[in-house]
Amino acid sequence: TLADETVVAYKVTALYEPHAERSIRFDDPDLGIDWPVDSADAVLSDKDAAAPSFAEFLQGLP
Repeated sequence: TLADETVVAYKVTALYEPHAERSIRFDDPDLGIDWPVDSADAVLSDKDAAAPSFAEFLQGLP
């Protein structure tokens, strides 16, 4: 987040299933999101840092 001590809450409809978890690269230019911070300053988990682009994600769908 862009503010200290931010709480993020989200609602899900089922229990957590690790095998169903997916990620896409947050700064994929094809998404066209104008982030108010530089990508180089983002703090990412190893999983998020290795996330595929949206196009790569779509190629992996059945």
